[in-house]
Amino acid sequence: MTVAPATVESDAATGPVAYIIDDDSRICMLLSRMLHASGYVALSFTKPEQGLAQLRNADAYKTPTVIVLDLSLEGTDGIEVLSALKAHKYKGRVLLVSGKDESTLLEVERMGMARGLAMLPSLKKPFQLSDLTKRLKIEMDPAKSAAEPIVKSQASALERAVSSGELIFRYQPRVDLKSAAVRGADVAIYEQNPSDGLVPLTTASLPPNSPIFHPLSRLLLRKVMDDWSHHLSDVETPIRLSLKLPLSVVATAQFLQFVRKSISANPQFGNLVIEVNDWHQFNNVMTVRDVSAQLKLYGIGLSTGEIGALHSAITESYRFPFDEFKLSASLILNCATNETKQALCKNTISLAHEAGASVCAEGVASRDELETLVVMGCDTALGALCGSPQPIETFKAKYFAPRVTQKAANIEAAGDPFQWPDAVPAK
Repeated sequence: MTVAPATVESDAATGPVAYIIDDDSRICMLLSRMLHASGYVALSFTKPEQGLAQLRNADAYKTPTVIVLDLSLEGTDGIEVLSALKAHKYKGRVLLVSGKDESTLLEVERMGMARGLAMLPSLKKPFQLSDLTKRLKIEMDPAKSAAEPIVKSQASALERAVSSGELIFRYQPRVDLKSAAVRGADVAIYEQNPSDGLVPLTTASLPPNSPIFHPLSRLLLRKVMDDWSHHLSDVETPIRLSLKLPLSVVATAQFLQFVRKSISANPQFGNLVIEVNDWHQFNNVMTVRDVSAQLKLYGIGLSTGEIGALHSAITESYRFPFDEFKLSASLILNCATNETKQALCKNTISLAHEAGASVCAEGVASRDELETLVVMGCDTALGALCGSPQPIETFKAKYFAPRVTQKAANIEAAGDPFQWPDAVPAK
């Protein structure tokens, strides 16, 4: 099959080759111009199968050193293209460009790295030429671990941000699918970059035993509880907050001691959920159960969302008592039309409910996906459709009003011997 590229600049014919796979011809043309300005020969394909066919038969053009890939494609998606690139043993780099939310992009990046592909940090549409140029300048050795440059970058960014106290926290609304109201939030962490503005920090590619997690966990827990005390303690409905930490850190005696000092005794404090995706690395089952039981005493539950271990986690929930299971953004993407994904979601939700756990869907970006999840009985959802990560002040003002306490007009509060105190100390 011979495929003509959307844009081939003749004066860049001696430069490295880039493939663009995007079903929007206008985006292809724009990216072609940007890549040409960066010294690349750009070949664009509005149908993924054409780009993959060209990759298999690279006689007419050179093999690409980078493939610029959109996530949402007609008839397929970027994840399937990543699987095809793995099957082809593609050794170049992959740059995701999409209008999807940051959590979705990071999840698909992780999936690409798990397939042995050299994933560049993704770009969220729209972006500028300077953003694209920065990504293309990142050096990677395909013979080494594809995740290595990103891991080093994330570790150094976290160390710098934690030590300087410059981490910025945002709260992504979590919608209860039964009441269609916001009942919680997932905590997202950002760094204030001088040139790029707010840059999301992800720990997905860092090893669970990284020493940076210990100071990060203390900073994260302290900040979340401070935000709750100052902004959310007076709302009528208890708010469930969720954050991510390795179980290898959560299970330490130091973390449990810090929990005792940090968690509020206010009965209005709803619940805190810690997502742990390294739980299956623990061989000592009793240790995990003990940690879970201790955390429950302070209103903290455990959640997991790792795709590979999800069904195993549910079926073994009598041994690993999780309060929540998460459906990843990659599984939610196109679940309204993809029968395989739909069946997996439905089965997971059913198994989780049988185990007494709730289910949260991540990366919900379309009304069809949301309606499909409601029909399947999913409990909560978050993603671009539900609301973007925002400062705690904005989150409070947008979704909650202060609780108003009404007292009977004929009873003086101070003189009523049968009136309960505002806060009952926890026993």
